[in-house]
Amino acid sequence: TGMVALILPDFDEWYPSAVLEGAQRRLQSKGFTTLVHSVDYLRGKPHLDLDVGPLRRRVDGVLVISLPLVGSEIVSVQSLGVPVVLVGNANPPLASISVDDVEIGLIATQHLLELGHTVIGHITGALDEVAPSMPAGARLEGWRQAMLEAGQDPDPDLVEHSYFDIGGGHDAMMELLNRRPDVTAVFAAADCIAAGAIRALEERGL
Repeated sequence: TGMVALILPDFDEWYPSAVLEGAQRRLQSKGFTTLVHSVDYLRGKPHLDLDVGPLRRRVDGVLVISLPLVGSEIVSVQSLGVPVVLVGNANPPLASISVDDVEIGLIATQHLLELGHTVIGHITGALDEVAPSMPAGARLEGWRQAMLEAGQDPDPDLVEHSYFDIGGGHDAMMELLNRRPDVTAVFAAADCIAAGAIRALEERGL
C-alpha cells in the first residue's frame, strides 16, 4: 500500500510530536504516505484503548511512538501481520528504537554532583511508569547509580512521582520540598516536569 501507520498518544507533548514530525518527513522522502492513528492514553489506566482495526490491510508497517504496550496490545499490533517498531519504549519481542535512559539519568546526576550538590532529589514518572523497561524507570536507575558511585545515599525520600506534564512537575516539586527542605538540586525526568518544578521553586522564592 505504500502507507505506514504512526500510532501515538492523543495528548500534546513535545517528545511524541517531535518524533512524529521527523518520522513523517523521513518516510515521505522515501515515497511512503503516513497514517496518524492517535490513541486515548490516560496515565494510570492498566490498558490502552488501542483499536488497530482501522489499520488492517491498509498499512505496510507500524511505528508505535511513546506508548507502553503490554501483552494484549502487543498481540493486537502483531496481528496486523506487518513490521512493527516501538519508538521510545522497549518491549520484546517487538523491535524498538530508544535512547539509553539509564545513561541519561547517570550523566544528569553526575553533573549535579560535580557542581558540589550531594542532596539531589529526583522527580520521576508516575508509579505505573517506572518499570525498568520504561524511560522513567531507567532514568531513576541512572540517578540511583550516580548517587551510589559518588558515595551518596539514594534515599527514597528524595524521589517524588509525577505525571509527565507541567502541573505534575509543580505538585511533585512542592511535595519534595515539604518532605526534604534540605534538597539543593533536582533531576527531573522530562522537560515538562522540569518546567513545573521551576514554577514551584519560583513560588517558594528559591
